[in-house]
Amino acid sequence: MVKQEVILGDCMQIMSEMDPKSIDVVVCSPPYNLGKDYKTYEDKLPRQEYLEWTSKWMQLVKQVLKDDGSFFLNIGFTNKDPWLGMDVATVAREIFVLQNNIAWIKSLFIDGKTFGHFKPVQGGRFINNTFEHIFHFTKDGNVKVNRLGIGVPYNDKLNAERWNNEGGIRCRGNCWFIPYETIIREAETGVSEAEVEKSWLTVSEAAEKAKVNKAIITMAANAGRLINNGKKRRERRIDPVDLARWMEERFAPKNADHPAIFPWKLPEMCIKLHGLKEDMVILDPFLGWGNTLIASKKLGVNGIGIDVDKEYVKEAKSQINSIHI
Repeated sequence: MVKQEVILGDCMQIMSEMDPKSIDVVVCSPPYNLGKDYKTYEDKLPRQEYLEWTSKWMQLVKQVLKDDGSFFLNIGFTNKDPWLGMDVATVAREIFVLQNNIAWIKSLFIDGKTFGHFKPVQGGRFINNTFEHIFHFTKDGNVKVNRLGIGVPYNDKLNAERWNNEGGIRCRGNCWFIPYETIIREAETGVSEAEVEKSWLTVSEAAEKAKVNKAIITMAANAGRLINNGKKRRERRIDPVDLARWMEERFAPKNADHPAIFPWKLPEMCIKLHGLKEDMVILDPFLGWGNTLIASKKLGVNGIGIDVDKEYVKEAKSQINSIHI
């Protein structure tokens, strides 16, 4: 039976007590040491002290990670401290091999439209910061990954034929666009409302997609929090585009009482890239709001999350338990 275990405590103490080589994938976003307002952690240590602490917990990650495991590290930076992510990666270089260097893109500007969001930078020296690092570390750099597990379709089917790809899927690459609201509605599609509604989901389909109880979808639709056709019971249909928006806001709310939350789609993609297998175990030593375990539960794999803050642990448990597989 798949299990999501949330543990209150210091991650270094907990990992030191775990069985060696028992974890398949580690996904985490540790404190960035940028002075964020965590409740029980000082996020503005002297740089060398922070890097020494980073080395200690990374050594423990290596200890619990299987030889063919993957360690995905999300780390940000600021324009005033652009070396942060690279300094952390340099610490990891003494412990792991950097197998893939991924950019988590939060905002894009395409054909006159902005997708996603970012925190604007004031002043005349810097440009807006719209990405963060995702470093994929392994023990030897030779771990085979499931490139097509997070693949995208070819725009040109001839390219799929040229590369003998019968599934029509190609590698996504190392730039991942994962905004908190993952799908933006096109204002003008040229398709009638009746035709559009044919692609909408029943309440059951929407609940299955969101991994929640049907009653939650119904309540959200009744309260006007989900775009729907206004009909009742079996005739009710849910807009799939707005459902995606609702899912992101539900599982990564912008007003959450935590200063640094990544969307659950990020750990989901990391886990899929490593490759799903029976009885695998995911670890997040800095669980925070719980989104890594939300992803592991949605994917049907075991998860262990650790956090030192009892309020975050309480909220993470609530978020995880609200999901019905």
